[in-house]
Amino acid sequence: MPQRSKPAVGSPLLTVDKARKQFGGLVAVKDVSFEVKAGEIIGLIRPDGAGKSTSFNLVTGVLQATSGAITFNGERIDKLASREIVKRGIGRTFQHVKMLPSMTVLENVAIGAHLRGNTGVWRSIARLNATEEARLMSEASK
Repeated sequence: MPQRSKPAVGSPLLTVDKARKQFGGLVAVKDVSFEVKAGEIIGLIRPDGAGKSTSFNLVTGVLQATSGAITFNGERIDKLASREIVKRGIGRTFQHVKMLPSMTVLENVAIGAHLRGNTGVWRSIARLNATEEARLMSEASK
């Protein structure tokens, strides 16, 4: 699969600036700000009900922020649909992951890279994507 260029270690990668999510009168995320630099691993630790999952939903586009800004690799992403955000390299899994039982574990892992392929749905259905599928399976096995 084509490799994306990587930002320099220590450069800003993800910036969440005063992100807020309100559901009517309920403020689920209140003006959260943080930055993740290239090469860092950051944990978000809070009690149950403190807005962790909602914060991740804002970053990944599953929910739109009521206010604030979210940028990834210098691009504002908080108004993009989740399918556009995942193409840029940000995705999430959910706590209750259900693998596809008719597929192997490796095949289930490989599903995550499908957006980086070029073959397209129709060529895949017609099984004209053997080269790309082999690259995808190789990447998933690493």
